[in-house]
Amino acid sequence: MPLVPFERFCIFTDENPREVAARLIPAVAPRPFFGYARTELPLQGWVDGNDFLLLRVPHELFEARGPKMNSFVPEVRGRIVGTANGTRMEGRMILQPVVLVGMLVWTGALTWGLISLVLEGLRSGLWRWSDLLGVAALLTLGTTFWLWSFSREVRRTRDVLGRVLGLEHQAAAT
Repeated sequence: MPLVPFERFCIFTDENPREVAARLIPAVAPRPFFGYARTELPLQGWVDGNDFLLLRVPHELFEARGPKMNSFVPEVRGRIVGTANGTRMEGRMILQPVVLVGMLVWTGALTWGLISLVLEGLRSGLWRWSDLLGVAALLTLGTTFWLWSFSREVRRTRDVLGRVLGLEHQAAAT
């Protein structure tokens, strides 16, 4: 599993690119500056010709008190490509840039702390196993959590794209 989670995907159809874009456009709400669009539409973002940037709208988070954030919903960037047999919708899903930076800073800080504790222990000869285990546990559990959360949201986003387009998808793992 890569340190920076992303997934490439391809969706194939017999329809031409204009028909695929025509199915996608009505399902996409404009993306607000921050957070998620409060809409019944399943996606937010933009479709411009054959290029698109989308986020799944996490309707499960809307409550009477208003929307909550779900940081692990992937950003979907891609394009719609005409082929001899129809259309291929290709793209990649990656963590939203702000979330990615935050998670990399958090992981980097814990890794730096773990390395510092090991080097200090080697230098001074005083090992504090509880410190090492605590930092290693935070690093392992935190990284496992964000990778698992991202993969769960990728599955949900793939399902939404498949429903919007009425198509079968084929994921290309990278």
